[in-house]
Formats: sequence, C-alpha cells, structure tokens
Amino acid sequence: MGSIVISWRRFLVFFLLVALSPGVLHAEDTLYVPDELKPWRGWIEQAHPEWECAVSSDGSTTCQWPGRIRYELGDRGGGFQLWVELSQKGELALPSSPALVPHGVQVLSEDGSAEAFTTRLLDSRVLIKLPAGKFTVSGKFSWDSLPSELPLPFEYGLVELNHPKRELNFRRGNAAVWIE
Repeated sequence: MGSIVISWRRFLVFFLLVALSPGVLHAEDTLYVPDELKPWRGWIEQAHPEWECAVSSDGSTTCQWPGRIRYELGDRGGGFQLWVELSQKGELALPSSPALVPHGVQVLSEDGSAEAFTTRLLDSRVLIKLPAGKFTVSGKFSWDSLPSELPLPFEYGLVELNHPKRELNFRRGNAAVWIE
C-alpha cells in the first residue's frame, strides 16, 4: 500500500509542475512559424485562405468557432448574446425564424468597439457578414407572450436561458430550443 501512495504523490508533484510551468500559464495565442518558413506564410495564406479552418470527414470546412449563446427572456420580449470567432471573413447565422426576427442587432469586436456588418435573409434565417476576428453579437426579440420555441442556429452547442421571474427548463430540437 505504501508504494501506491508514493506513486500518487509523484504523480501529483509531476502534474503540479507541468500545470504551473510558465509554458502552460503563458501559452501564446499565435501560431508558431519557424524562421525558415516565415517568408512563405503570406503565400500560403493567400493560396489557401481556409488553412486555419477545420475540415470535416466529408471534406467541408468551417471557419467559425461559436461559443455560448445566452437568451435573456421576458414576458413581452427578450434578447440574445452570443460569442463567436471567425478564422476568416464569413456569414454568421443569427437566431431567427419566420415568427421571430431579431432587431437591434449589435456586433462588438474583441476590444469592445462596434463592428460594421451587413445583413441578408436566406430561407427565413438572418445572416450577418463579418470579417475575421472574435465578436460578441447581441439582438432583441419582441413577442406578446413568451414563445414555447426559440430559434437556435445548429452551430451553437452551449445554450443558456434566463428569465427574471421563473426557472426555465428547456430542450434542444432541430434549429430550436423548446421551453418546457
């Protein structure tokens, strides 16, 4: 039994050393490129703009990295706030449906400044065009009573619903969140 305790102690010491090492605590947010390859970086980025994007098993690429989406709901209206990173310029689907179209949409860049964007409608979905970067996007909805279903772009996996007067239970559906 004593050797097992020593092994766990060694593991704990090793784990703490690795976890608290400066390389882990101060990891760089930029991609390391060796000096010999730096002259080629511009050429690669121009020839293959999707190089920072993920490639799925079917060969399609995605250059959007959505974070959490938060809905703040009230009896007569509500809003959403979502976080997203785009590796390259592209269109971002907002929570929208024929019954609920967002208004008052705002986009803030990583430094908190307002970001210009264009909007288009595609099959009752509102899309906004954004440059590459990290953004916080917010918008509002209006309704006469709290709907039983909210639009949810399929790209978002982390969902939060808040109501000031009651606890909300919900479940995910196909492009929607159903409030129970």
